[in-house]
Amino acid sequence: MSLRVREFVCKPSREHANTRTREHTNTRTNTLIRNFKRVAVLVVYNVYKVMKKGGCYTRQEIRELVGGGSVHDYLPHEKGRVLCACLSQEHFAGERMVILVGSGPGVQAEAEIFCAQGTAVPVFFKKAGHLWEYAGMYKKESFSDDPEVITEYEKSSGRMNLTGVIFLKDAGI
Repeated sequence: MSLRVREFVCKPSREHANTRTREHTNTRTNTLIRNFKRVAVLVVYNVYKVMKKGGCYTRQEIRELVGGGSVHDYLPHEKGRVLCACLSQEHFAGERMVILVGSGPGVQAEAEIFCAQGTAVPVFFKKAGHLWEYAGMYKKESFSDDPEVITEYEKSSGRMNLTGVIFLKDAGI
């Protein structure tokens, strides 16, 4: 399902081209956008209510549930938004929920998109075979590219190509 916001632009005639008409047009456009955001949040919330914590899904099923993205990316995204996080526990470092950001250009770009959007996404952890376990809705708490923090997580995870660490918090959804 794809939702779009269509921006309405009024071009007033010469006799009505005044500040009041432009202000009314901007107010109407802003109201439409606010209403769209409310509907979009409700749609997203209802989709994620379908998923059960601890439930296992294939990457194709995850792709269908979240509305797109690649089945190969760790942060599948579409149209400039990260849709979910699919993480391996093989290199999971410690008790805090984190995303370890590697050094590839695509990996870094996905991490930047996720950090910028500020909204919660469903998080899945790799299980046996081709299954991914749903852990819940999480959002970015903070991001660190501090060399000391990176070194700490490189040691605890066994990875040596980290460029950053995204700390996550439970969104409570």
